[in-house]
Amino acid sequence: MGVLRRIIWGRNDGLRSRVRRLIWFELNRLNQPVDGALSTHRQSMNEPVDPSESIEILSRCCPPEGFQALMHRDSIEEGEIIEVTIAGETLAIANIQGAFFAVSGMCPHAGGPLADGRLCGAVLSCPFHGWKFDMENGHCLTNPDKPLIQYTVHLEGDVVCVKV
Repeated sequence: MGVLRRIIWGRNDGLRSRVRRLIWFELNRLNQPVDGALSTHRQSMNEPVDPSESIEILSRCCPPEGFQALMHRDSIEEGEIIEVTIAGETLAIANIQGAFFAVSGMCPHAGGPLADGRLCGAVLSCPFHGWKFDMENGHCLTNPDKPLIQYTVHLEGDVVCVKV
């Protein structure tokens, strides 16, 4: 599997990986309703989100200095994890029992998209090789020498803000 992944995805620092990340970033940027707050939202097919409502809520928010408004707190269900791209950084945002946590969105081991991983309580498993991370503090449970970058999350009313 590792050889096949390397053939398809390329090395983590290789041309294919850089192009893939650039395309992913641009696609996320183009699909966003608010300039400066780039988030992807996995909405259900039965319940579409009104973009004008999201824009209105985020435009009224005044996040603390150094923080960026990302999304309404109801945009991410409890026990769900989503990928967010903001200020050129890919983050994984999780709602764990009503508390929000943000860590770097790429696995330090193989560059796997952590938002596609499985969240069990506060433990996130990488979709590529199953490395486990604690979302509450960014520690790697598989290899303690490879922690995730953790970002400070602040709720400003009903808006989730992240310090980048």
